[in-house]
Amino acid sequence: MATLIVRVIRNRLRETIIRCSMDKTFKRHLMTYLDTGHRHQSMTDMTNCDHCTVKFNKGKALFERLQKEKPELFIYERPEFTPSEDTKVMFGQLMERIKKDKMYRRHIERLAHGTEEEKDEEIKKSNVGYYKTHYEQDGNIK
Repeated sequence: MATLIVRVIRNRLRETIIRCSMDKTFKRHLMTYLDTGHRHQSMTDMTNCDHCTVKFNKGKALFERLQKEKPELFIYERPEFTPSEDTKVMFGQLMERIKKDKMYRRHIERLAHGTEEEKDEEIKKSNVGYYKTHYEQDGNIK
């Protein structure tokens, strides 16, 4: 149970530190709690170590306190995706193929919503070259 809690806290800490646009001085200060002078394979080992536990718990307490007091430090804004012209063209071609090509539509639907056996069958077909032999260069069925 304790390792699960540590794992959740570690993942939350790591994701928040990496993904946030947090103040650099605060981030540096928080990371000093993880630098204890010697290394461990995992955060769980760090919490089990007599030397590192105190410093790690202080860092965890600081992190949780600041999450409550100053949530604006931890706001993450996802970058806006702007597709290139090539990507737009490829997406348009893909949508056209899905609309017009019944075999390809069935292939995609089976991969997305089919049973495990159907998915395995479709993967084998595509790996063997089934769809290459049944289609011409421009995407028409032979």
